[in-house]
Order: sequence, then C-alpha cells, then structure tokens
Amino acid sequence: MPPLGVSVLRCVRLLRIFKVTKYWASLRNLVASLINSMRSIASLLLLLFLFIVIFALLGMQVFGGKFNNNPHEDKPRSNFDSFWQSLLTVFQILT
Repeated sequence: MPPLGVSVLRCVRLLRIFKVTKYWASLRNLVASLINSMRSIASLLLLLFLFIVIFALLGMQVFGGKFNNNPHEDKPRSNFDSFWQSLLTVFQILT
C-alpha cells in the first residue's frame, strides 16, 4: 500500500486546473456559478436538516415506545425510541 501523502499530493495537483480560470473566461464563469450554487445548496441542506430534526423530535413525542407491543419480539429497525433512531427513521420516510 503506497503512503497516503503521495496520493494526497496527486489529488492536490488536480486543483491546478483552477489556475487556468485566470486566462479562460468561460471556465471562470462556470467556476463562479458553481460556487454560487454551492452556497444555495448549503442553505437548502441546512433547512432540510432542521426539518428532519423537528420532525424527529415530534416523532419521539408521539410515537416513542409505541412500536414494541410484544416484548418477546425484537424492536423494528425504524423506531422513534432514541433521537438517532428517530433521525434515521425520518430520513428514511423522506427518501
């Protein structure tokens, strides 16, 4: 297995393409629009995360501990008993 440092340096060398944006106007516009899109996507992902957290907490209040009626059976994988399980359950419902 090669050392990690060499492969990281090779990946960093790929970033040299962004030096070309200084001379190539259409690539500069493309990179600028990509950066602006990333800012918008970051806001959208933050809003989605808040939505998931709010509904996970609501699900814990409404459905917490209600899916385990028979103590001899295992709990279903999707439950609202803990915060992390409720986050995962809400994410599964959204997707």
